[in-house]
Amino acid sequence: MKNNQTERLKSCGVPVIITQLRIVDDKNQDVGVGVVGELIVKGPHMMKGYWRKEEETKRTIVDGWIHTGDIGYMDEDGFVYLVDRKNDMIITGGMNVFRSKSRIFSLSTRPLRKPSLSAFLTKNGGRWFWGLS
Repeated sequence: MKNNQTERLKSCGVPVIITQLRIVDDKNQDVGVGVVGELIVKGPHMMKGYWRKEEETKRTIVDGWIHTGDIGYMDEDGFVYLVDRKNDMIITGGMNVFRSKSRIFSLSTRPLRKPSLSAFLTKNGGRWFWGLS
């Protein structure tokens, strides 16, 4: 397999023909090829809303587009790659840090029973993320 074909195995594939898919920034503006953003979808087969949850529906469906909460990007051939969930992203120092890309460290020698993500300030004012039990 060629290198780009091997990378394609990590993709979710391309959207089905009746699905409209966009990848947008926080201002709902389309991002370019290879740029990470939120996946939003639209189509006749999509949900119309949450049962008896009007406020949640209003937050999720904006101008007919369902905001999935999935963070990803699209390559030049239309293949979609997921990076993380929007709720799992931490913004620090103007950078987006995805939990799936973070490493979890233990401050002790005992094994982690329930890892969690906590933030501590470093000397230079940046943030490091540590997993603590």
